[in-house]
Amino acid sequence: MPSLCFRVLAGKAHGVFLTALGICLIVLPLAHILTPSGTVELIGGNCTNVTSGVGACIAAGGTLHPVRANRRRSRM
Repeated sequence: MPSLCFRVLAGKAHGVFLTALGICLIVLPLAHILTPSGTVELIGGNCTNVTSGVGACIAAGGTLHPVRANRRRSRM
């Protein structure tokens, strides 16, 4: 059974949060709309942290389906 941390990482809410954070820390500064301060980047992370978090979320979501399917197959 996947742990709670794995389920949270693969959750849709976590993906939405990371996407919003990515927009605020990556897209808006590139468009010269918003310049995040050092404190905001310290709390929210920088673009490297956000993109690696999005990648981890996608990977966790991609592996959660085969784990569940394997568990169903083994029950039958």
